Amino acid sequence: AAVLKREERPIWRKILEKVPEFTTVSGYDSYGGKDEQRIAIWENQDLEVCHRHHSHLGCIWPFDSLPENPDPETEQILANSIDHWISMGFGKWSEWCIPWASIIFTRMGLNEAPMQLFGIWKEIFVNEGLATVYLPRMLSLIAHRRHDISKPKETNEVMQMDGTCGFLSAFMEMCAYPRFGKVNLFRGMPSKWKDIRVENLTLPGGGILTAERGVEAVISGGVHDFTLNLDKKTIKSIVIDRRKKLNKEILKKKILGAWLGKAVGGTLGQPWEGSRGPLELSFYDPMPTGMMPNDDLDLQVLWACRLNTDWNGVISRGNFEKAWLENIRFPFDEYAVAIRNLKMGIHAPFSGSYDNWFRDGLGAAIRSEIWACLAPGDPELAAEYAYEDGCVDHGGDGIYAEQFLAALESKAFAESDLNRLIEAGLSVIPSDCTLAHAIRDTCRWCKIQPDFLAVRSKIMEYYGSANFTDIKMNLAFEIAALLLGNGDFGKTVCFAANAGQDADCTAATVGAILGIRDPESIPAEWLAPIGTSLLVSKEIVGINPPASLDEFTDLVISLKDRISLKKPEPIPFEAKQYEIPCKVSYFKPWFAADFRRFCPKPAENEETILLPGNLMELDFTNQPVESLRIMRTEFRLEKKQLVKVMVNTPANVQVWVDGKFCFGRECGPMVPAFHRALRNQICSLELDAGTHTLMIGVAPADEQMKKTEMLFGVSDSANFWLDNVFR
Repeated sequence: AAVLKREERPIWRKILEKVPEFTTVSGYDSYGGKDEQRIAIWENQDLEVCHRHHSHLGCIWPFDSLPENPDPETEQILANSIDHWISMGFGKWSEWCIPWASIIFTRMGLNEAPMQLFGIWKEIFVNEGLATVYLPRMLSLIAHRRHDISKPKETNEVMQMDGTCGFLSAFMEMCAYPRFGKVNLFRGMPSKWKDIRVENLTLPGGGILTAERGVEAVISGGVHDFTLNLDKKTIKSIVIDRRKKLNKEILKKKILGAWLGKAVGGTLGQPWEGSRGPLELSFYDPMPTGMMPNDDLDLQVLWACRLNTDWNGVISRGNFEKAWLENIRFPFDEYAVAIRNLKMGIHAPFSGSYDNWFRDGLGAAIRSEIWACLAPGDPELAAEYAYEDGCVDHGGDGIYAEQFLAALESKAFAESDLNRLIEAGLSVIPSDCTLAHAIRDTCRWCKIQPDFLAVRSKIMEYYGSANFTDIKMNLAFEIAALLLGNGDFGKTVCFAANAGQDADCTAATVGAILGIRDPESIPAEWLAPIGTSLLVSKEIVGINPPASLDEFTDLVISLKDRISLKKPEPIPFEAKQYEIPCKVSYFKPWFAADFRRFCPKPAENEETILLPGNLMELDFTNQPVESLRIMRTEFRLEKKQLVKVMVNTPANVQVWVDGKFCFGRECGPMVPAFHRALRNQICSLELDAGTHTLMIGVAPADEQMKKTEMLFGVSDSANFWLDNVFR
């Protein structure tokens, strides 16, 4: 429906859901022996005679609906079906049946059969002018419409393109065919053909294949989300040039479409960032007077400017580390933790994963488009660029999200089918990660019940988070908006924003994807209120950004052929040197105490432990009943200053600094960021230079809470972490 730009009819999905891979029937095997299961023509109808149509084997080809690795039972059913089909013979086939059968043999790995069939096909169905004819030219092995065969060919010879085109398709399949992201090479060629070479064979997505059996395979151009499925006997070396050679005018339109779509979506959603949702937006509200600055674009503008100047086009985590320290003043979530870690001497990828509660945040995913624009049509390369970027301030699903989107967006430069775009994204991330599960679940829910609010409820049920920037939840919203928006730009960005949570980021991302996929899909009424002037947040410093999205597009295009990827050797990380000394004891009964009036004294049997960092797991398994675990540590300030002290945990918590009660609460959600910590988990204090004592009392929220997380820290008044003050 999206490709045809038509409204989807409900009956289409019903048919898709009801059609099985195949239906089986029970019957004796080809030798009249044991009973076996094989594919039926339709329910309870076996193939009982030789027939021209091979439709019952459509799951093999052309529908290609079988799983990548069928279970043993399915493999046996397929083998039984092929044996039974062969036993029925080919005496009643016509000219187009043989190419069809040849492809089925190729797909089943029966590589000797196709050329044997084509030898018969050439003699019986190809005339003197090398055209294929519908009826056999003589009565021999094939007797299709045998009574017409003897009639004069002047009145009876009917040429059909089916056979000629079918032969070409079958022969190309024998050379190479794609399946589940892999191109299978020479799988239909006879074993005795030792010397085979194909040149300039067009693959799906526009790639060009040149290959020689036992020597090499070279793929150039096109959109490639596959590898070559070969063994060492088949090929010795592989060269794949995945750069998509796009027309310059089309490339510029698509890159500009990415930035326009992102600006529209970001401006739509920004006033609603952090809202719980669902919302009811159908257009901008409030109506903007221009494009709003947003870190979604800011960081990509920064990367482009640095790549164009002192980075000399080199994409590397080392360059990104420098930019975070030199050019970025955002004190938010994972950004702030990464800056703190880098200042402490922790290098990527550990700067993104160590002590970072927000490692699965949305901050890397929102800057994926630039990598797609610098590697259009090359999902794998775009994902490699994205990793170098994302690993500085994220870990796990936070990095995978940027890789997923970069690959999807790269693929969108030459592919419009959303399901294939999603497959391209999934191909570059671990199949068992939580993010991949969220994406696949969302795709499935959209098929079962194509209603955005219903799918949103499912996403919140299974992947919802107290942190509105959590990537699993938000990227799932994006997938649902894309699939259920049916290519309608306004509907899609509103779906994403109406999901709530990180509404500006989700709407911006789907807007960018649609802008790449089809720049003309962005209606003028969405563009008119925001214009094309590029506004960069004041927190980005030290660069001269382009003045407009058009100039930014030109900058990115100029970088495309100057980019190189540098993967440095990882710098060793010794977590032990960042451990924090802490003294632990227990106080009880804690529930009867008014901690605003006094500070509990640590027990004499205080134990000294080393915390892994500011973020830790609390294990209440052996904590005495109705007791408060007292944890004491120290931090040192170099000067008198106003600071913020934060202790964030879902458990019950009470906090003292230098013996004075600061705050406490009886359990609740956890969002450990200085700029948006929840009430009674943070306070501002003016403290002198020197050493200060932080004392934290924690207890489980209820009997069921055996383990939970806690994060504590100190920031300046601008919400930036004070690094190394606890060590």
